[in-house]
Amino acid sequence: PTPGHGHSAVIGPDGALLTAAGEESDKLLVAELGLGRATGGQARPRREHPAFKSFWETGVQMLAGQSVSAVEHQPLQSPQVQIKIAAAQMACSRQVGENMGRIEALAREAKANGADVVVFPELAVTGAREEDIAAATPRQLLAALARLQEAAARAQICLVCGMPWLEGGKRQNWAIAIGPGGKL
Repeated sequence: PTPGHGHSAVIGPDGALLTAAGEESDKLLVAELGLGRATGGQARPRREHPAFKSFWETGVQMLAGQSVSAVEHQPLQSPQVQIKIAAAQMACSRQVGENMGRIEALAREAKANGADVVVFPELAVTGAREEDIAAATPRQLLAALARLQEAAARAQICLVCGMPWLEGGKRQNWAIAIGPGGKL
C-alpha cells in the first residue's frame, strides 16, 4: 500500500490512489474510475469492518425493497490498555544512512525500555535542511521506508517517523506510522 496523508482523495475500485488533494484549501478532484478493475477485493473487507457492517447491511436490505427501521448506533468498545510511548529526540545528520542507523538504534533502545510506540521528529530521515530534503531521491526514500519497516519489525515496536515523500511529482512532508510487524 501507498502511504497516505488523510486529505481528500479518490480511490479506484482496485484500491489504487487515483488522485489526492495536498495542502490546498480549495481543490476539485476529478478522476476516471476503471470499473473493469473492480474485483470485490476492496469491498469485502470494508463490508465486514465492524464500524460500517450494519450500515452496509441496511443498504442491501433497502436496495432489496425491504423496510428498515433506524437502529441506534452502538459505538465500538476498545479494551482498556496501557501504552508506553517513547519520544525520540535526535540530532539529524545530513546523511540519510546515518539518520536511519540512529533511528534503528533508538527504536531498539525504546523497546528495551518497555515502550510500545516510539515517535521520531519531523523529517528525521533527511533532516530539516531544505537542500537535504530536495537531495533525497525517490530510491533513497523507498529504501529508508523499507528500513523503517524492518526496524519496527525487528524491535517489535510501533514506529512513527517524519520524512519527505514524492507524490505525483510533488515533494511532501509525511508522517509514516508502522506497526510492530513492520506493516505500514
